[in-house]
Amino acid sequence: MRGTSTCDASDPTSLRVLVLHQGWPVALYLVAELARLGVRPVLAGSAEHPLLRRYAREQVHAEYKTADGRARLAQLLAASPWDAVVATTDEWLAAVLAAGVLDTRLVWPRLDPLFAPALSDRRAMDALVRELGVAVPARRDADEHNLDKALAELGTPCIVRGTAGAGGAQVRTAGTLAEVRAALNELASVSPGAPYLQAFVPGPTVLVGGLYADGRCLQSYAAEKTAVHPPPFGPSVCVRSIDAPAAVALADRIFGRLRFHGVGFVEFKLPPGREPVFIELNPRPWGSARATRAAGVDILAQAARQIVGMDPVPARVCRAGREAALFPQYLDAVIERGELKRGDLAPLLRALRAIPWREPRLALHFCRQLYWGHAAQKRRRAAAGV
Repeated sequence: MRGTSTCDASDPTSLRVLVLHQGWPVALYLVAELARLGVRPVLAGSAEHPLLRRYAREQVHAEYKTADGRARLAQLLAASPWDAVVATTDEWLAAVLAAGVLDTRLVWPRLDPLFAPALSDRRAMDALVRELGVAVPARRDADEHNLDKALAELGTPCIVRGTAGAGGAQVRTAGTLAEVRAALNELASVSPGAPYLQAFVPGPTVLVGGLYADGRCLQSYAAEKTAVHPPPFGPSVCVRSIDAPAAVALADRIFGRLRFHGVGFVEFKLPPGREPVFIELNPRPWGSARATRAAGVDILAQAARQIVGMDPVPARVCRAGREAALFPQYLDAVIERGELKRGDLAPLLRALRAIPWREPRLALHFCRQLYWGHAAQKRRRAAAGV
């Protein structure tokens, strides 16, 4: 196992940082923040356009879904005396930890290795959270012979969930036994583990994200989704910061127990008149993390400082009631819904305000992705006769 690097963190330009990503906007925003500190990381993961060369020392292919890919990842991790290895998705974090070739102190984000198995086991995570006195929804295994009994115990509507999937990709609502069966069949081919049933919890969904240092909260941010795409469980495209002290306190309790170090978030449901109910935890920068800037805390900028060994700047107060559209997600939703064709300029103006103007190459990269993505979608629809 490779030991920790002796590279001087007071000179960020000399640091060897590996960023594992899937092309998600939040990961590239984090890379831009690293570049602002003088760090040019090695980008590994999904293929990216040369526009991003300004931010990266090198771009290499990496994947973890096949045995050959995992072997090459282990070679990549062992090939250099990395000062930090940044995993920007749950899957990348699990793959890095499973490779077993790095000192875990080099991995960002990280947690107490004792709890690492809970990251890929929702049952274990629910049990851990429940032990901390945090409410979790009732759940039942999707046993075909007892589906009707499980549905009667959970009530309707209920939630059918896969064991992975970001942005609600493996979440369905079902109100009848037939809908439950249809959802299970749909998720069976995409869920890594067996899909299961979960009680529906009324109330708004609240996201609590933060920057932590060995379990101690340095900065926190609470928000509600004001728009998602596609509805009803798609990723956020617009969020509003809120004052949610009970949810923030519970998130701090959970991350403290994990001795979490880095950026992560927890989702809660806020049922009327009850304590927040835990839904899920994700040990990574969340999709709307850049929106924290509108509320007075720039968590991604402080995360970049933490990665390179700098002390994060003391947090300012997170201001409630600050709404922010996400770029390029909001513009993508506006185009998909055809709102620009109706001559409504308000969505366009909101999307323009969300553009990272101080990072024109990054903005151009996202616009290029949107253009080719929608062009490919039009071709598929034309071929299908839609």
